[in-house]
Amino acid sequence: GLKTRVNVGIRLAEALQEYLDSDSVRLMQTYDKAKKVDARWQARYTELVHYLIEHGNCNVPSKYGPLGNWVGEQRRKHKQGRMPQLQKEYLEIIGFALTTKRVGNEWLPDEYSKPDPKSIARIIDDEKPRHHDLPSSAPEGMKMRVRADRDLVEALQEYLDKFEINPC
Repeated sequence: GLKTRVNVGIRLAEALQEYLDSDSVRLMQTYDKAKKVDARWQARYTELVHYLIEHGNCNVPSKYGPLGNWVGEQRRKHKQGRMPQLQKEYLEIIGFALTTKRVGNEWLPDEYSKPDPKSIARIIDDEKPRHHDLPSSAPEGMKMRVRADRDLVEALQEYLDKFEINPC
């Protein structure tokens, strides 16, 4: 039950505390924020934002390499009801159409929506790395996450800047 899970969690935390030196624990508490989305998903999402900046929309063709495959997978996950709500929101915020319809020989977005600048600004604030001064001793995974957060924030800010959008 719940009590058992809590006890296991406490024992795990104690074992981790013993295993890691105090510097490592302090580093994790200071820099390691809980991630809202998976790092690989976030990397593709950042790629999609760059596509939006370059093309003015999120209509990535299926034959557009890994990004085209990823976009198709997002639509399949949504259709099957397997898409986490936060991922759905992130996609909708930048104007990504989750459903498509056949028009002649092409599959086009079922409905077009425009990116939402206020929500983009909120993502920027949520994902902005809180610390830019990670010590060189920080674990590589933590450094990669901070870089991924920074890349996403820069891409979203570039979108707002390019189209001179003021989210206020």
